[in-house]
Amino acid sequence: NIIQVITMDEVIRVLLLKDGRTIVTKLEEVPGADIGEPDCAMIDPVIYNTINDNLETALSRFPGKNITQDTKMAILSDNILTMVTPTTALLAEYLVTIGD
Repeated sequence: NIIQVITMDEVIRVLLLKDGRTIVTKLEEVPGADIGEPDCAMIDPVIYNTINDNLETALSRFPGKNITQDTKMAILSDNILTMVTPTTALLAEYLVTIGD
């Protein structure tokens, strides 16, 4: 449904983390978090292997299906170097990946 994709695009971000990893995720702020506590929640995070040019194989669930079935996890915004809006192609592949 194209309307759903446009709506989801408003909250889906590409996070460039300080440790060099790239994560595509739905992101929401955690209201009322104290200093030093996780202040953001990643929902359906997917790691993007930037060395791989093929989007279909560059994306995989984060931290991995064999590690946890959790699809929502906390993160400190201090760990995020920057965030950007994904390209249309990356967004489409992200939606396919989280739909698996």
